[in-house]
Amino acid sequence: MGNRKVILKKEYPLRIWQRIVLLVILGYEAAGALSGGSLLAASPDGRFMNMSISIMNGFFPDFLIPGIMLIGLGILNMTAFVAVLRRSQIGWLLTGLALGGLAIWFITEIIILQEFHWLHAMWGLPVIVGCLVALPLVINQMRTSKWYQTRKIMNLIKKNSILSYYILTFLISWGAILVLMAINGMPTTVAEAQAQMPLAIMAFLLGPCISGLVMIGLVNGRAGYRNLACRLFKWRFSLVWYAVALMLAPAVFALTQLILSLISPVYLPGFLTVSDGPSLLFLGIMSGIMVGILEEVGWFGFVIPEMRQRFSPLKVGLIVGLIWGAWHIMANDIWAIKTYAGEIPIVLYAVLSGLSFLIGQLPPFRILMVWVYERTGSLSLMMVMHFSLTACSITFAPTAMTGWTVFVYSLAIAAVFWVIAAVVVLVERKTKKLLVPFSLRAPGV
Repeated sequence: MGNRKVILKKEYPLRIWQRIVLLVILGYEAAGALSGGSLLAASPDGRFMNMSISIMNGFFPDFLIPGIMLIGLGILNMTAFVAVLRRSQIGWLLTGLALGGLAIWFITEIIILQEFHWLHAMWGLPVIVGCLVALPLVINQMRTSKWYQTRKIMNLIKKNSILSYYILTFLISWGAILVLMAINGMPTTVAEAQAQMPLAIMAFLLGPCISGLVMIGLVNGRAGYRNLACRLFKWRFSLVWYAVALMLAPAVFALTQLILSLISPVYLPGFLTVSDGPSLLFLGIMSGIMVGILEEVGWFGFVIPEMRQRFSPLKVGLIVGLIWGAWHIMANDIWAIKTYAGEIPIVLYAVLSGLSFLIGQLPPFRILMVWVYERTGSLSLMMVMHFSLTACSITFAPTAMTGWTVFVYSLAIAAVFWVIAAVVVLVERKTKKLLVPFSLRAPGV
């Protein structure tokens, strides 16, 4: 009984501190979102907010839809505020949805406006603080709620943690794209695809990010998050690995397209042929940052280290690479199929495009990522490496290609990556170096 009182004295002030901070942030964000959203919805031309429609760069015809979305986020934050205030059991869930929704809102807004305004810091920094404060609360609430105490569910999740991660990832990502398609329809031109791309990317990235964080908490608890943070802030190693992570993808894209451009000018890099190259570069860089961070929270944050405890680096790279490619089919194949099919029948294009993701550049690149990770153990470096691939995929992609030229381009890039991955594997086996796996689990977990 005495020990119990000591524990309560240690934990109770922390929970009050968390709750006060969350209440302040949720109330602050709710007031801002409701007032700003109401002004935008009431004046779609932006006169009440003294803003011009041109700042949205054609993503929306006016401020009506953004205003309605912002009102919805305000209502969600107010609901979370009430739930936390009343100590509701679903307070942790509503808080995560509210702050996560605002984080997505601000990132998407920066991409659309193509600038970082001081207002983003004014309203965005509290969201970051709220997310950091809410994370321990989420873990605690999930562990103390009645449904989580069911031993069968806990054992089932731990026993099938890898499968659970993949199922949750696909459900969230593919479901988000289906909702987006239901609202906006499927883009039919390159211009429409580029206009909808930021929102599509953000919706799709919810899968691995949310799944990774949830599974780390469910399987490893706070120790798992500490281990995640340690790998995230691990950065002291040879500059050679930074060079590999950052320059591998640009070198492959540049070399391949240089050769292809000798055959046809259609394969020239997109940022050299579009009328507004800097905007395309900005889009590629911002998309790469988001994709690299949010995706790798799931892939290298959770599932790859979990699989690494059972399989060799090569098997992990191949398996995750194939699943990674299959995961991309919804956003990169089905969603934009009308944009790039060209003269190829849509069904045939869907099959060929799906196969290109399964056996194209993603599996060999994931093998190379696992190879680099085995020598560094750095999650942040994997985010940089992923950023490099995504940024190049957007900025280097020829804007005029459709139909068969898409597959020629994709297969050429994939062939180079496969050759590099094969060389790395052969050299590894020849030198017979012992690789030390970096486990997700912290000591004692």
